[in-house]
Amino acid sequence: MGAFSTTPVKTQYGYHIIKLLDKRTKTIDEPLKREITEKLRQRKVEAKLDELVTRYGIVVPADFTIPPAPTS
Repeated sequence: MGAFSTTPVKTQYGYHIIKLLDKRTKTIDEPLKREITEKLRQRKVEAKLDELVTRYGIVVPADFTIPPAPTS
């Protein structure tokens, strides 16, 4: 506690030094935890896909659609 930010933080009002006054933990319920976990997983997948597209120069046609999965 009482630690200061190591670099000034820029906001729309100027630069600020932040001082830590308190730390708190909060528990979250399981449905919210699963939702957050899924969103983070999706972001990782999207980031990896973006990386691969950039690295290998993959071009996806604008009219490309993914067909629905077979039902049987």
